[in-house]
Amino acid sequence: MSASTSPTVAGVSVCLRVGRVVLAVLPIAALLLAADGCGRTGAASDPGAAKGAQGGGSGSGVPVLTAAAVLKDVPQLVQTVGTVEAYSTVSIEPLVSGTVTTVAFAEGQDVTKGDLLFKIDPQPYQVALDQAKATLAKDTATANNAEAMRARNADLLKRGILDQQDYETSATQAVSLKAAVSADQAQVDSAALQLRYTTILAPLSGQTGTLLIHEGNLVWTATPTPMVVINQISPIRVAFGLPAQYLSEVRTSHAASALEVTARAAGSTDAASRGTVSFLDNAVDPSTGTLKVKGTFANTDQKLWPGELVEVSLRLVVARQATVVPAEAVQNGQQGQYVYVVNADRTVAFRAVQVSLRNGDDVVVTSGLKVGEEVVTDGVLGLIPGARIQIKNAGGAAAGARGAHP
Repeated sequence: MSASTSPTVAGVSVCLRVGRVVLAVLPIAALLLAADGCGRTGAASDPGAAKGAQGGGSGSGVPVLTAAAVLKDVPQLVQTVGTVEAYSTVSIEPLVSGTVTTVAFAEGQDVTKGDLLFKIDPQPYQVALDQAKATLAKDTATANNAEAMRARNADLLKRGILDQQDYETSATQAVSLKAAVSADQAQVDSAALQLRYTTILAPLSGQTGTLLIHEGNLVWTATPTPMVVINQISPIRVAFGLPAQYLSEVRTSHAASALEVTARAAGSTDAASRGTVSFLDNAVDPSTGTLKVKGTFANTDQKLWPGELVEVSLRLVVARQATVVPAEAVQNGQQGQYVYVVNADRTVAFRAVQVSLRNGDDVVVTSGLKVGEEVVTDGVLGLIPGARIQIKNAGGAAAGARGAHP
């Protein structure tokens, strides 16, 4: 006779095939071997183990970095590229001809308005001035004598001693000599001006460029050649093109208050120079779709240099006390932009959001998120809604731990 029994050991169902002899006691190891012989599944599924495998358990999960949504003021910034321009540029050219006798500066030197730059040989012009003054003195004496003669003739005319024709002749001569004196005075003034032009002073404060005329060179007014070029670099301007889409906001903001603009050399890590918008062109360039804008900078540290390409950032409207998260947290999907919000049990939830503007590393969220909620900023690509996470940043990890163990 044969019999079949199915004892259970430690929750494991086993099958024993015995012949005529029934064993009373079997070692646990034999029972386990017999379980394999049954061809059945030895262990039932463990829901807790399955949940741990899907969620990662208390000690596993997708490693991420997180950050909390905060309130802050965020300006709208427009990033572009501009060119530095000297605030004012003056080419120094001779107003009189002659030999350069003095160069009072070194090329590349900073000069102040009124500083001596050049002297042209003044002797020929001094001689001309002296001659003009002598002529003036001579003609003045002659004119005074003619006026005295006219006065005497007028008296004689009243007394009937001198006829009218003789009086008119003397009067005409007096008027003519007086006019000659006026012409002589003009010659004196002209000669004095020519003499003054032999001394060339800086018309503005700035930095000199390459020296093109040296001592001993002969300069001519007929074919003027710049002797040196002076650029005013404190203050200085930066010109840049602004996309026409911002025209309305720029005009409105510029009319209300000075618009802040920053600039720094392309690729530089130095602090940006700060200035204000000082010029908006009166038309949009149809070929580029941009509006020419200029900003004025104090540039006392001379970081900005004429002709240099710079990175420009124009500050427009400011979102006051807006909900802000790092830009890395906001993702783009088929249904729009979204973030992953961290739950108290260290799982994540999908959350659609709306974004109004971006400023550098900050993004303003107008809906879908509350201040204080924690969002995933790094590791988003490995997530699905409900996934368990490991928060790697110290603050976020601590917060996650408190949520997991209330």
